[in-house]
Amino acid sequence: HYRCACADYLTDAQARTLSFHFKNKSRFKNKFLKIIRRLKVIIHKIKVVLDEARKQLHTKTKDTARYQQVLKNLILQSIYQLLESEVTVKCRKQDTDLVERSLGEIAKEYQERVGKPCKITVDKESYLPPDCAGGIELTAQKGKIKINNTLESRLDMISQQLLPEIRETLFGA
Repeated sequence: HYRCACADYLTDAQARTLSFHFKNKSRFKNKFLKIIRRLKVIIHKIKVVLDEARKQLHTKTKDTARYQQVLKNLILQSIYQLLESEVTVKCRKQDTDLVERSLGEIAKEYQERVGKPCKITVDKESYLPPDCAGGIELTAQKGKIKINNTLESRLDMISQQLLPEIRETLFGA
């Protein structure tokens, strides 16, 4: 005779062990599902905060003097990364004047710190998209090298840098 391993053939001890196993498995699954639900809530909250920050980026460029300083710093940071003798700055069309007013000061500061000149031109044929919050893209070697330093890219970079801290807060060391 062939016997199947069904409940009729289990001893009481085997039945208790099996019952205990399934209860533990169910508890584990429920705890896991609770954690997943909490993570989804946390991820949603993070997305809401980042979306709100993205919306506020557009308002931050309205303070012209402060925004001009931000543009200057973004351009300088990008030039220091490349250390090229000729670079091109791409900005939003409405930011062209702010960028051009800063170029002399940027070139002077760069030469003082690095010890060599840098020719900086503004791209007036191609602009950052109108829905871009602001910032710049800097290219060198006829566009072969590009640094994206838009306000959105900075926010993305900051959010990526915060991930380890968020992970540690959620899961411990």
